[in-house]
Parts: sequence; structure tokens; C-alpha cells
Amino acid sequence: MPMREILNKYLEFTEEIREEIRQKYSRELTVMFTDIAGSTQYYEQKGDVEGRAMFQKHNNILFPIIESHNGRIMKTIGDSIMACFENSSDGVVASANMQKALFENNKDGHTEIHIRIGLHIGVSLDETTDAYGTTVNIAARVSSLASADQILVSETTYNEIKQLKNIRFHSHGPRELKGIKDKVSIYEVLWHQNQVPKELMIINTFESTQKKKPIDDELKVYHTGLRQS
Repeated sequence: MPMREILNKYLEFTEEIREEIRQKYSRELTVMFTDIAGSTQYYEQKGDVEGRAMFQKHNNILFPIIESHNGRIMKTIGDSIMACFENSSDGVVASANMQKALFENNKDGHTEIHIRIGLHIGVSLDETTDAYGTTVNIAARVSSLASADQILVSETTYNEIKQLKNIRFHSHGPRELKGIKDKVSIYEVLWHQNQVPKELMIINTFESTQKKKPIDDELKVYHTGLRQS
């Protein structure tokens, strides 16, 4: 048999396998990534044992919240959590409750834990204990844009949950995500009753101090996101 015929059979068989995988494992998921802000410095200052204990406390607080909102904890990666939800509203409400739980923990004088959260909804390859695909990659990139105590979601996620009661949102506009061709519009979930969007906090600080400091210092505050007390 000529090689071209063998290769054609191979390609046909390969496409059949691809289609079977797509049919069996492709499904729409809301993917969440979290990350502990300042964990590297914490390990450096406190040591490995205290750092690991802090991460365990983080898990003890957050895992039950994710699971109580119908989320599946896929894995932890370093000090990050990857979780998936069948329903985008479950993912966003879980995110808000996670931040609220850590807020209560922190104000009670315990070891402070601050996380950033990102969510994106789309079709993924769902293997029950893990998920793969562009949706997962975008969720991870959205998370990387967030600051401590912040929840960011993609526009597709926002469109699914914008009617949720008792949760406010703020648009951060289109943002470039590493490795993603098109820009993605980003929205901040304002999970705290008196929360002000991060960018407005920076702008307000800029405006209130611009008469007191040289303009070069103020531009540094605005562009780096530093907030002066």
C-alpha cells in the first residue's frame, strides 16, 4: 500500500478520535483561578512551615465555600486554586463569599490572607478532575490581571451574571491577555458593600494629592497602582 494511502487512513482515523473526544468531553464551564497575593514574601519572612500552614488555612476557609456553591476543585497549583462551576452565577457568588470570608478572617486579627480571583466561561475539555482548553487559559490570564482582594471576570462571564442581585460591577474595558489574539473586556465584581473599584481608588488618590507632590511622583502613583496612605 502506498504511503499516501496509509497517511490518509491515519488522518481520517485521527479526525474520528478528535470528534469522539469533543463529543464526550466538551462542555460549557465557568473556570475560576485564585492566587494568594504576597505569598512569596510570606514564605521568605516566616519560613516554609508557616507558609505551608497559611496555605492550609486558606484551603480550609475556601474549599467548603467553593463546594457549597456546586463548584469542583480541580487542583491546586502552588498557592493557587483552579475550580469549575456548571453555572456562572454559582462561580461569581462563590468568589464574593470567598473574599468576604477572608475579610472576616483578616479583621479578626488572624494571619492575613489576600487573594485575587479571575473567572471566564466557555467550552472546555472536562475530565472531571481537570479541564483543558482556551477557556481555562483565559480564566488564568484574567486572574493574573487582578490585584489583592479583587475579583475580575471576562465579558462573556459578565453577560451571564450581570442581572445578579446585590452584586455590583465595574468595567475596566478591553485588555490584552498574554497568548490570546483578541482583547478581552474585563469587569470587576464589587463584592463588598462599600467597595470602590481599584482604578477609581488610584484616580481619587491622584486627584487629592496632585497639589501636594510633583507631577512625576503622581504619575508614578497612577501608572503603577500604588496607593499612598
